[in-house]
Amino acid sequence: PIFESRASGRIFRVLFSPSSIHRRWPKPKIAANYLLATLFTIISHIIFRVSIVHSHTKRYFSIPIEISKLFKSNVIIDGQDLGAPLFSPTGDVFVAASENIANKATRRDEQIVQIPIGIDPDELTVDCSNVATPADQYLLFVGDIADRKGVPELLSAYESGSWNQKLLLIGEHIDQDIDPERVDGVRYLGPMNHSEVLCYIRDADLVVLPSKEEALG
Repeated sequence: PIFESRASGRIFRVLFSPSSIHRRWPKPKIAANYLLATLFTIISHIIFRVSIVHSHTKRYFSIPIEISKLFKSNVIIDGQDLGAPLFSPTGDVFVAASENIANKATRRDEQIVQIPIGIDPDELTVDCSNVATPADQYLLFVGDIADRKGVPELLSAYESGSWNQKLLLIGEHIDQDIDPERVDGVRYLGPMNHSEVLCYIRDADLVVLPSKEEALG
């Protein structure tokens, strides 16, 4: 939940990912994300008197974190990828999802706490009735469109091969010098929410993860 009341106070989770602007217009989308996150944070502090703020390391959460400090809230920063330790705002606690992330966060000023991401397979269910995945077979990549995720190598390998399936890419476009659709047969679908991604993974002929480094490995 975004808000959670406990005996020790009210928790505000700045974990939403605004994406109301089409991905082909990155600058307006970034501005909208900053504005939405900032306004929502200010209003939440004024109305609900937030005690603890729990945030991810997206760029547009940097201003809400600084605002939360001004309101004297305790700030917990959730680091779930290898870029998280480089996130410039600091809080009271930095939560590392793996030992790999914790080792890269040793120069941060906060208390470093390592908490693995838990998965309960029995609860991993998804309703795909409203998700229209392609009818034809396809190969799938899910992750940041970035060099460290091996996307350039993936595109080169797909271009040099002979594939009957299209290659679909899902994720945030991080490295702007990478053109995810420069190769015929490749479609970049942009970022999606987790429930949609699970449907695409379920229906894929093959899921390809050519990462050079991973936060959890």
